[in-house]
Order: sequence, then C-alpha cells, then structure tokens
Amino acid sequence: MSIYMKISISKKLLLIIAALADYNRSCFSWQLALAMPDDPRRFKYRRWLKKMLKNKKENQKLYTALHRFKKAKLLEEKIFYNSKGYVLTPKGYLKFYRSCPQNYKLKKYPNKKYLMVFFDIPEKERQKRDDLRFILRELGFQPIQKSVWATEYQVEKQLQTAITNCALERYVKPLIVQELPANY
Repeated sequence: MSIYMKISISKKLLLIIAALADYNRSCFSWQLALAMPDDPRRFKYRRWLKKMLKNKKENQKLYTALHRFKKAKLLEEKIFYNSKGYVLTPKGYLKFYRSCPQNYKLKKYPNKKYLMVFFDIPEKERQKRDDLRFILRELGFQPIQKSVWATEYQVEKQLQTAITNCALERYVKPLIVQELPANY
C-alpha cells in the first residue's frame, strides 16, 4: 500500500488540487479534474475523485474539506471559462508542502553539479522568508549561509513552482553550479 492511500481525505484533496492546478496552470474544478486528458500521472487522482464523488457520504466529506480550505484561506474561488474553479493561495501551497508527502524520487545531478538558491527577502516579508526556508528544507536543500542554500538533487521544477506561488520571483535567484576540480 502506498503512502498516498494512508493519508486523510483533506490531505489527499489538497494533493490533488495542487497537482491538478499545476497541471492546468490555473485552477482546479471537479469538471476539469474528471474530464482531464489521459495522462498516466493523473490516473490515481481521477479514479479516487470519481469513487469519492459517487458515494454520497464520501462526497460530503470532500465538500466539507473544500469548504474548510476556503475558510482557512488556502483556496481562492475564481471563475474560469464560465465555471467556478479554485486556485491555491501562497498559504495553500505552504500547507501542501507541510502536510503532503512528496511523491517524486529525487535524482542527483551528475558531475558534482548543484542547484543553488540565493535570496534577499526584506524584513517586512519575514513570513515569506521563513516559508521559503521551510520549502527549501523539504526539497532537500542545505543552508550554506542564511540566504544561500544548495542541493545536489534535481528539483528545479518544484522550486520554480514554490517561488512563483509564494510570489518571490523578485527576491530569489536559483542557479545550477558545478564544483571545480581540486587541481584547477
């Protein structure tokens, strides 16, 4: 049994919303989730959603979880193409990183390459800075200095998603660097 099956309905729904909102580059809605193209990476989400929406008791649990997410300001309701949809707020993405398992295997860069992140976030946005540090830790980064972090894992896509969703593009600079040989 996978880790995915052992987590609560709320966490599963959060995982699905994050995955499908990223997949659509915009929003999550029940209609989009059930009518999405046959992408093998999304089969388990669609299958689980169909099962939950058919069962009246489980259906109510989904809508209750969705209502809680909206009330906690993890989701924002938006209108997309004449239908209601939801987008994760920066607070929602942080909750996603804190509560949901990372379902990807981390591959290392070859030839002593590293992904480094430099950031200079002003004091007035201290919470965003702390959130970024938490996300970096979750993605396998290690601090070199307080505002310089590095990892040997290929997580550029996850990092870029986190930077965009937390609205930190102005303050964060990711680079791929290669270690010099000892006899350079």
